[in-house]
Amino acid sequence: MAEVCKDIDAALAALNNKIDAQNGRMRELERRQKECCNQKSKDNDTDLSGILERLKKAETDILDLGGVLGTVIDDLKDVLDSISEHNDNAKESQNIFSTILGFFIDE
Repeated sequence: MAEVCKDIDAALAALNNKIDAQNGRMRELERRQKECCNQKSKDNDTDLSGILERLKKAETDILDLGGVLGTVIDDLKDVLDSISEHNDNAKESQNIFSTILGFFIDE
C-alpha cells in the first residue's frame, strides 16, 4: 500500500508542477497583455491639435470659398444679362439698318 501512496504522491507532485508551470505561463501572458494595453494607451495619446487646427482652417476656407463662388455667379449673371442686352440692341440696330438699306434698294 505504501508503494501505491508513493505513486499517488508522485503523480500529485507532477500534477502540481504542471499546474505551477501553467500558472507561470498565465502570469506571463497577463503581463504581456497588460504591457501591450499600456503601449496602446500611450499610442492613443497622440497630439491631434495640428490636425484639428488645419481642419478648422479648411472649414473656414470652404465657407469663404462659398461666398466667393456666390459673388462669381452673380457677376456671371450680370455679364450674361449684359450680353443678352447687347444682342437685343444689335438686333434692333440690324433691323433699322435693314429697313434703311431696303428703302434705298427699293427706291
